[in-house]
Amino acid sequence: MNKYALGTIVGTALLGLVKAKRGGRNEYGPEDIYDIYDLSTQEKAQITNLDLSQLELEYVPYDIFYGFENLEILNLYNNRLEKIPKTIENITKLKTLILENNQFIEIPEWIGNLTNLKELYLDSNQLRGLPQSIGNLTNLEYIELSHNHLKEIPEWIENLTNLKKLNLRNNRLTELPEWIGNLKNLERIWLGSNLLTELPQSFGNLTNLEILDLETNQLTELPEWIGNLTNLEKLYLHGTNWQKPVPKKIIINMLKNGVHKDVIEAIVKMNNSITTTTKSNLRLR
Repeated sequence: MNKYALGTIVGTALLGLVKAKRGGRNEYGPEDIYDIYDLSTQEKAQITNLDLSQLELEYVPYDIFYGFENLEILNLYNNRLEKIPKTIENITKLKTLILENNQFIEIPEWIGNLTNLKELYLDSNQLRGLPQSIGNLTNLEYIELSHNHLKEIPEWIENLTNLKKLNLRNNRLTELPEWIGNLKNLERIWLGSNLLTELPQSFGNLTNLEILDLETNQLTELPEWIGNLTNLEKLYLHGTNWQKPVPKKIIINMLKNGVHKDVIEAIVKMNNSITTTTKSNLRLR
């Protein structure tokens, strides 16, 4: 199964569908999307997880989602869709919407009506922006935006105060807004493979961060506020041309505050690489 950990589906064939029951949830994965039309209204009402991934879909019939009143997970991963079917707007109980690896260039405004969403996967598309209505999804805990063409983080993301995970890897970000520090429930943020040259001071307010990915950017120094992130467990710094070491006093304070050893090791390794490069440059002179 893919990274969404939907679990191993075990069951018997029914109307050309795979049916499995786990933890009280009914899951269906059709071999052909049109098999869904064979389901009765009662059967549709029992489904909470509909897996339409990897079917090479270029088009989804407008009425295909009618009757899925209890659907909580909809997986459209790895198809060839260019537009998101509007009838998804009516599946108001959705908690997880997976749209990864399609050909979307924009997200419709109506997505903001899915206010029960907790996880939204929009990665590996061709997005250059996000609709303002995304800010209405205040129950979101994870938004996956990696591998797109985003040049900035829209200001309405600031409304998503329940966010715990934010993935922005492999975009075209050159800076982060100061308000990023208001997302104080963030536990994991991935910013690797962008064009960042500096990090805002407010980043130091994200004291619940456990994972911080800064790999392969254009940063030259790690700000001293790194010492405030006492819950960090993983810090990714590889592939960036660091030029200014983190002061030893910051590292000592982090040790005193019980910061995870992997984070300390990452910073020490960075400092050592800067020292080695500096000595090498001096010899060349």
